[in-house]
Amino acid sequence: KEIVYYDELSISWNRIKSKVPEALDVFTSPNEDIAIILTHNNIFVHTLENDKINNVPVEIIELKPAEKIVMAEWAVGRYPKLWEEEFLKQVEN
Repeated sequence: KEIVYYDELSISWNRIKSKVPEALDVFTSPNEDIAIILTHNNIFVHTLENDKINNVPVEIIELKPAEKIVMAEWAVGRYPKLWEEEFLKQVEN
C-alpha cells in the first residue's frame, strides 16, 4: 500500500479521452490539480479545475522514439524541498 499510495485518478478516464483522444495513460497529482497525459509522441501537462481538464496544456514534452515513462512519483508538503536538496547534493558529487 505504501508503494502505490496515489493509485487512483482524480478525474475520469472518459473526461481524459474526450480532451486528449490519443491518451494512453495518465497520472494525476495527489493535490488533484495536475494531470500528466501520455500519448505515443508527447507528454501533456494539464491543470485541473473543478474536476475538469483545462483546454490548453501548460507544457508539452515531445518524446523521442525510444523514450518511455517507467515511473511517476509525486512529492507534496515538505518533500519537494528535501528531494531538491538531496538531488543537488548528488549533482555536486
